[in-house]
Amino acid sequence: MVKVEHQRIIFSKYKQEIFKKAVELSTQCGVDIAMLLCSPQGNTIYSFGSLSVDSIINRFLGENRWLDPRRRELYWLEKEVNAEKERGTALGVAHKKWEDYINGLGW
Repeated sequence: MVKVEHQRIIFSKYKQEIFKKAVELSTQCGVDIAMLLCSPQGNTIYSFGSLSVDSIINRFLGENRWLDPRRRELYWLEKEVNAEKERGTALGVAHKKWEDYINGLGW
């Protein structure tokens, strides 16, 4: 019981300090910060955001395609499809030149 109470006191102290540092970082560097802290017991979540925490997290999730493995796979598949399209276009051009060459021989 003493250990749990000690953890609560330490958490409360450091929570205030880390939020203060986040405010300083945000104002002095002009950055957007979102921070989530869970209490030692895990029953309470504290949040801080230089803007809205939700808006910063949504922006991060929207821009970061590497978080979701399906997005990573889609990204690489799209690259492969585009490479094959370019290859197909190049082959079509080469085929047209070859036909023009053969037709120019007069056969």
